[in-house]
Amino acid sequence: MKKILAMLTALALLLAGPGALAEETAPDGGSGPDRTVEIRFGGLAMDWLVTYSYPTDILVPASAFAAAGVSASATWDGGVMLSAGDRSMLLYPGMDTAYGPEGPMALSLVPLLLNGEYYVPACAVAAVFDCGYYYSDNGLKLELRVDRSPLSMTPEEKRINALNVSSDTGYLIWISKSEFTVRVFTGSENRWKLEKSFPCAIGAPGSPTIEGTFKYYQKQSRWSYANYYCGPVMRFYRGFAIHSVLMRYNGTYYDGRVGVKISHGCVRLRPADIQWMADTIPLYTTVYVTA
Repeated sequence: MKKILAMLTALALLLAGPGALAEETAPDGGSGPDRTVEIRFGGLAMDWLVTYSYPTDILVPASAFAAAGVSASATWDGGVMLSAGDRSMLLYPGMDTAYGPEGPMALSLVPLLLNGEYYVPACAVAAVFDCGYYYSDNGLKLELRVDRSPLSMTPEEKRINALNVSSDTGYLIWISKSEFTVRVFTGSENRWKLEKSFPCAIGAPGSPTIEGTFKYYQKQSRWSYANYYCGPVMRFYRGFAIHSVLMRYNGTYYDGRVGVKISHGCVRLRPADIQWMADTIPLYTTVYVTA
């Protein structure tokens, strides 16, 4: 009987149309031009999303969860399956019961299917996938933040996001000396997503690469020497920089090795890798160097 009542309620909302839903979200007039909306999934701003908010939860497009590392797909029997890692959640439009990793679970807000889009209760879904979240709607301002699910993170993302490393830009460079690897992340503190990973050479035992947290402060086209050059160059502390392996002026390698301790302290990358970094990463990005 409870499921039937829930389905009838959802049907009534569908027949009333999205306008009726939106009107319910702000009974005190908060849906007017002065109303502000701040919605973020996985650190990505989605203020443009069509949502239907209620005191206990908010209905959002299931597809928005992709930015938080949770995929959504329609099922053969009319439901929507959300998944991250080895965890999944099955919801059906008009039903106040979902099926999570521990079996049936009650929902305070019934999912809907409107214009071919599944709308799911954001807080309930975020809780199942261990996403940090915050939701508030006082009629004048709607705030929703859903962090990326740790279930979808790579081991490298879990490691860096546990270290509270911040950056003044939307990028972070992590140089792991023990792994001879440079990793580039996008996002923000505790929400970093791995974009690229490159093998590198580091400082020789007598001239080790410095460790610590620095800022990429200067970009140079190349450093030129008698028989070779390196570049582009991304300086992050005094004479320490990330640059290419050593190149002859005819375009061939003078010393193209990576994965070794060989430099005077700088970090060497293959030409295509450092070129991508120099073209992509803005100045003042944090450079985090670990042993």
